[in-house]
Amino acid sequence: MDDATTVRLDARALKVLAHPLRSRLLSALRLEGPATATALARALSTNTGATSYHLRRLAEAGLVEDTGAGSGRERWWRAAHERHSFFPTDVQDSPTPRRR
Repeated sequence: MDDATTVRLDARALKVLAHPLRSRLLSALRLEGPATATALARALSTNTGATSYHLRRLAEAGLVEDTGAGSGRERWWRAAHERHSFFPTDVQDSPTPRRR
């Protein structure tokens, strides 16, 4: 695993990424490159408010980052890594109860 391009997810990051729109946002940024919430919302047929919210959650988990480009309220986002991975042992002690 190349540490510069791959991040190993912990239980918190996996929980953040489990949301379908967040997964789609991260995939779009990895495949298409940096974009604004408005452009991503248009591409993924969702609204800008939800897109912005989920981008911030991904950023809190270290999966995306603000590029620093843009002006005013326009923020450009990019994927923080090219790919991610995890092992079951990374999350086996997670306090989240398992569903039966």
